[in-house]
Amino acid sequence: MRALFVGNRDRILEEYDSRPLAYVRTTMTPHPSHPTPHRLIPTGPASFAEGSGLSPQQWWEVVAPPAELASKVHALIPASGVLEVEQLERLAGDIAADAAIWEPLVIVDENRRRYRLLYDDDRLDVWVLSWMPDQGTGFHDHDLSGVGLSCAQGEVCEKQMLLPAGTSDVAMTAGVTRNGLPGYIHSVAHAAGTPAVTIHAYSPPLVRVGQYRVDENGVMHRSIAHGRQELLDHSIAAVDPARA
Repeated sequence: MRALFVGNRDRILEEYDSRPLAYVRTTMTPHPSHPTPHRLIPTGPASFAEGSGLSPQQWWEVVAPPAELASKVHALIPASGVLEVEQLERLAGDIAADAAIWEPLVIVDENRRRYRLLYDDDRLDVWVLSWMPDQGTGFHDHDLSGVGLSCAQGEVCEKQMLLPAGTSDVAMTAGVTRNGLPGYIHSVAHAAGTPAVTIHAYSPPLVRVGQYRVDENGVMHRSIAHGRQELLDHSIAAVDPARA
C-alpha cells in the first residue's frame, strides 16, 4: 500500500485502505502554499470514492486550507500532542468567536451542505460548515477521532439516539459548544439562519466516519466512509422522522 500521509495517520489509513470507499489510486504531491509542507494531499479525481458528491472544482475545498487563515488557527492550537476533546471544544469556540477566521469560507448553497477545510496537520483538522434549510448529516460517528464543535452563526440541532425510543435534542446557537470522545454518535441539522455556520475540530484528524443506515427490514448498519466524503442522512429519517 502506498503511504498517503506521513506521521500518525499511516496506521489508520493502512486499515482504512482495504475498504471499499478507500482513499486510493491517488497521485500525491505537496501543496506549495500549505502551512505544513510535510503534509501530502491528493491531486486527482480518484481521491474520493465515486458518489461522494464532489465535483473537481470543489476538491481543494476539502484538501487544502487557505494558508493565511490556517496560520491564524495554528496560533490558537496547544503546543503538542493529540488534543483532548475539551481542548477541541475550546478551539472550536475560539475560532467561532472570530468571524475574520471563518467568514471567508462560508458558502450559501441551497442544494447541498458545504464544508471547507480551515486547518490540518498530523494532529488535527478543523472545518467550517455551512448549513441551509433541510440539510443534515444523519447519524454518524467519527471513528478514532475526538470532536469539538461550536456554532458561529444561526442555529443547528444536534441529536443523539436514546433507547428504547426518542432522541436528545440540543439547540446550538451562536456561542454554544459541544464535544465528543471517539465513537461519539450524533446527527447535526440546520435549524435557523441562511446559512447557519458551525466549526468542527477533530483529533486525531478525521480519516474516516461511520455512517448509520437503516435497510428495508428496519435493521441499522454502520458503513465506513472517508472522513472528507459528504455525509447524507441515510439513517432513520425514513422510518422514524421524529428521531431524524
